Amino acid sequence: MIEKMEKPQADIREINKRYNEWAKSRFPNSTPVSSLKGLEREAKEAYEEIEHFNELLSSGKLDDNDGGFDVCHEAIQMEYADCLMYIIDSARRFGLTLDDLFFALDRKLQINLKRDWKQNDDKSYSHIK
Repeated sequence: MIEKMEKPQADIREINKRYNEWAKSRFPNSTPVSSLKGLEREAKEAYEEIEHFNELLSSGKLDDNDGGFDVCHEAIQMEYADCLMYIIDSARRFGLTLDDLFFALDRKLQINLKRDWKQNDDKSYSHIK
């Protein structure tokens, strides 16, 4: 079996800078809302890839020895990356920076830590209002 190489540490700020420059020039007419619509499509694709992966895994058709697991896993990583790009793009077009997003993430986490949660029928969770 081939030994997996360790992934290099990603420089999120450099990646974000390159992504923002590319997105501004490639998609000049996008808006915060249009990027969120793209996110909806990509989230659906991620969901479908994960469902497909789970089906293959449970049916025994996914064999790690032939690299199938890694191929599926990487495809799902790419779908998550697409979703992340749309979130970052929408936020940027709304005037938010990456720092703003992570600051808000921390603030929202502090709020969520104090909430009570319930599991929904679809196995997602919602806070109790």
